[in-house]
Amino acid sequence: MPLLESGDYINTENYSNKYFKGPFSFFQLIETAPVVINRIQVLFNYYYEEWNKEIKYQSSTDVITNNSFFKSIIDLGSEVIPYIIEVLRDTPSFLIIALYKITGENPVKPDHCGKIKEMTKDWIEWWDKRYSAIG
Repeated sequence: MPLLESGDYINTENYSNKYFKGPFSFFQLIETAPVVINRIQVLFNYYYEEWNKEIKYQSSTDVITNNSFFKSIIDLGSEVIPYIIEVLRDTPSFLIIALYKITGENPVKPDHCGKIKEMTKDWIEWWDKRYSAIG
């Protein structure tokens, strides 16, 4: 389901009148605004926020990872990995399970299993090594 439909309008009061003269549809905004919107990032942010709301008080890993928003994050595929890593740099999270499901890799050191902070660090190291090799 798209976040906005073609007939939906957004509030443009916060934008400069230099660019906008009245209500614009989301699609008109994209076509005329000097802004780049990354679809994967927008979807990830939405799914991540909704997932966090729904799992806020959960302790069951099954409930946390079987959530529909969590599955939607995984469905975004490998393009979502940089955004997951960005979140992990700030907050250890069960998003490491999404990384495993997306990549099929497991960089977690055996003695870190079950320790979310250490597992998160292992995934960040995996990304940093991979990214530095590419970049």
